[in-house]
Formats: sequence, C-alpha cells, structure tokens
Amino acid sequence: LGGASAVVVVSLLRPDHLVELEAQGYRERRGAGVTHQAAIRWDNLNSQTISDVARSAGAAAFDPASGSVFIFGGFDSSVAVGGLIQFNGRRYSRVETAGDVPSARDGATLTYVPSLRRLLLVGGLPNDDAPPSSEVWLFDPETSRWSRSDDIPIGRWLHAAVYDPELDRVVVTGGCRGP
Repeated sequence: LGGASAVVVVSLLRPDHLVELEAQGYRERRGAGVTHQAAIRWDNLNSQTISDVARSAGAAAFDPASGSVFIFGGFDSSVAVGGLIQFNGRRYSRVETAGDVPSARDGATLTYVPSLRRLLLVGGLPNDDAPPSSEVWLFDPETSRWSRSDDIPIGRWLHAAVYDPELDRVVVTGGCRGP
C-alpha cells in the first residue's frame, strides 16, 4: 500500500459464470460465447490516512456477515507486523481483540470458513529468526476473539489457502518452509 492506495471491488452475482479479469475491466461469459462487459471501478482512498495499515504480505479475507475485509499482519518495510485491521469498503480501522492473539507475522493466509462463521489464520513468518509458523488461529468477527486451533504439520509462509465448500475444509498449498 506504499503511499497511494486503490481498492477494486468486483461483484460476481452468479457463480456459474466464468469471469476473466483484464487490464481494462472484466469480461463475463456464459454458455455458447455470450459475452457481457463491464468496467472495474477503482476508488482512490487517499482521503483517509492509512499509514498505519501500509504493509505488504498481509493476509486478507472477506467476511460476508459484516461485509468487511479483514487484514492480519504483513511487513512494513522493516519488520513483520501484527494486529487485525477491518476495511468496510470506505474506512480502515484497527480491531480491538480480547484474549490471546497471534504474534506478528507476514506471508500468512486468512480464509473465511462459512460453516464456522470464522476467519482461519494459517502460518506466516514471525519477526525474529524463527522458522515459519505452523500455528493455526480462528477469529470470530462477532466477538472479536481469537482462539488457537491445532497446528499444521509443517510451518510455512507465502503459501495459498482456499475454502472448499463441497468438503467444508480449507486447503493449504505451496509456500516456503524456511526464511
């Protein structure tokens, strides 16, 4: 997020459509070559000071209940940072959490799990010279509480994670096992 920042919001209302993101917009196709086009709108958020959320390699997930994107951790050009930030489409705000919280880290993943109505934080690289984390945390947006879950077998960072609705599970793949 360096200095200026932009957020793109693309609403996909029908999951049976193929969506192709392009430089000038997106193209939606369904069936035998029927194509509809619409432009992606970029909103400039410079009106809000976001220096405290400027970071790279943060983990982000959308929570449909609140209509917000949650961002955890990242790297602020010198160290890994912690803390949870909520973006409601207009403003960033720090989330005050209760109880135990995950340590600062970058390169983790944050995935919304609908069956639990929780955000799942996996892995990441801590601030110190420690190896990548194998920690798994759950965040409840309704209570603003973190809870620790079972660790993954091998710590990792810069990996990918996606929710599989058919099997009601989060699939974690790739990434690095060392700094």
